[in-house]
Amino acid sequence: MNKKIITVFFIVSSFIGSCISIPPNLASQSAIQSTNTPDVPTLLPTFVPPTETVTPRVPTLIAIEPTYPVVLPAPLDYEIPLFPGAQDVAYNFLAEMDQPGNTVYYAVSEPPSEKIRAFYMDELIQDGWEWVYTDSDESLSVPFPFPAWVMEFKKGEHKLGIGTLGYGGESSVVLAGVDFSGGNLISNFIGAIAGGLDLMGPFESNAGPDAMQFSSALLEFTHPVEWQATDRSMQIFYTDSAVNYMPNADYCSVDMDPCFINFSASPGFHFDIPISIRVYPGMADRTLEEVNILRWEELNSIASAPFECCFFPEHYALAGSLESIEVRNIVLADGSPALQRVYRWKQEDVEEFIIGTYTLFTSAGVLVEFHTDFTSTDWEEMHSTVEQVIASIKINQ
Repeated sequence: MNKKIITVFFIVSSFIGSCISIPPNLASQSAIQSTNTPDVPTLLPTFVPPTETVTPRVPTLIAIEPTYPVVLPAPLDYEIPLFPGAQDVAYNFLAEMDQPGNTVYYAVSEPPSEKIRAFYMDELIQDGWEWVYTDSDESLSVPFPFPAWVMEFKKGEHKLGIGTLGYGGESSVVLAGVDFSGGNLISNFIGAIAGGLDLMGPFESNAGPDAMQFSSALLEFTHPVEWQATDRSMQIFYTDSAVNYMPNADYCSVDMDPCFINFSASPGFHFDIPISIRVYPGMADRTLEEVNILRWEELNSIASAPFECCFFPEHYALAGSLESIEVRNIVLADGSPALQRVYRWKQEDVEEFIIGTYTLFTSAGVLVEFHTDFTSTDWEEMHSTVEQVIASIKINQ
């Protein structure tokens, strides 16, 4: 495996070479508490450098094989278009890491600009692909200290992800792949060249206030740069005595039912995928109050059923452990009504409670759920940020 990673490193380093440079740090600003009004507050990274020495503990690593089938679509023979001026083009770079797929990456003498995004929007839509989302960033913070953006499209049972990283404001690396998300392509690329980069970026005291801007056909919102868009479902969770790893965890399907988009959060929390946006096409004709009752009943039924799968954190809730904390009606940034429930539940071998939330609203004829799960300790840190993100949501009619 090390040999394969080294191989990828030399491939990608052939065209980035000395062009990699980290731009100057930006001035810091204070975070503004959410008031749940259309005024969208500034989001700051939540990363805080450690202030005390922690004695490392070597936990038990437990691999859990899923009991559900992992079904992959048949390979798609598709020639991914290249932005004009592409240099040092290489194909199928993930094959070096035993990950199949039609992938391409190349360098361009252009920052990760709107021109590149517009090119792929035009070219792929003409080829029959449907745009799903774009997540863009002009910040300088964790986990990637470079400007970046990702896009995702779908066609039939296939997805097509695109990601770009900028270096020094003068050039970019563009990565694209069939049946890969843009975020995962960037993660694999960064993993291949990580030895020579300071991936943590500046500390919070030096980081700029810019946030990622997520946009899609259903909704748009801002979120911290530490939240990384991904098509992965939950793969790792921790207990007090072990780290539990799902070696064949599933991915969000292209039909977006219910897994539309997930977010990992760096630095890591109890779950590696603690934030998700889910879509339920068949429930838009119900009131939010009706859906709230059905959703709460569903969560309780999951907790009382034998363990079968682990797409989402709540699949590990112990029977009888769910307790509702608060249900409230709120207003999104564009004035749209939403309903939010905050609740808690217990996970086996974990001393503290898990705090879960779901926020329900309708958009473009479907029911949308914004969902989070953090331990009570992590929730104290993330509560304000989650509320700021929800307060920034605007829906598309």
